[in-house]
Amino acid sequence: MLIELSHEQEKAIRYVDRARSTDKTHPVLQAVNSNGIMETADGHRYHAVNTQIDYEGLLSYGKPGAVLQAEPEAGTFPDIARIIPKEEPAMVIVLDSRFLRDALAGLEQYVTLRIYSPTKPMEVMGHAAVKRGSDSPETYALIMPVHSSPETQATWRPHQDTPEDAPEDN
Repeated sequence: MLIELSHEQEKAIRYVDRARSTDKTHPVLQAVNSNGIMETADGHRYHAVNTQIDYEGLLSYGKPGAVLQAEPEAGTFPDIARIIPKEEPAMVIVLDSRFLRDALAGLEQYVTLRIYSPTKPMEVMGHAAVKRGSDSPETYALIMPVHSSPETQATWRPHQDTPEDAPEDN
């Protein structure tokens, strides 16, 4: 079964594709799970988009594009709902995603984020990615938070459809 995607759905696939596994021994993690949302996981990260397509189940594809194919033999997608935190976060900070991308660009695999409060700058520390055999210079960036308002703060979380599933407000 082939499924045609809209432009918006193609954008969603490109986003969730970043967390799709390349491990051929786990075909279920190489697929996109469609169950009212689109989601992927590779065992270390999980991406979801609040968009629907006219199919429920696992979908496969070579590269993100205009067509997906049903993949019922791949297995059962992991129960992500059980690992999504249910309690209130310790802190919420809203950042301009462009500034965070810029701070992370060109860094090696691991970075340190230091978050002090929703109104103070966040520190981003790491090592610049350079040629093998050369010393990797340390890097440092500060990113100022954006004024948090209903327009700037994202609140959707996957697998939290009912009010009793959502964290309580204090």
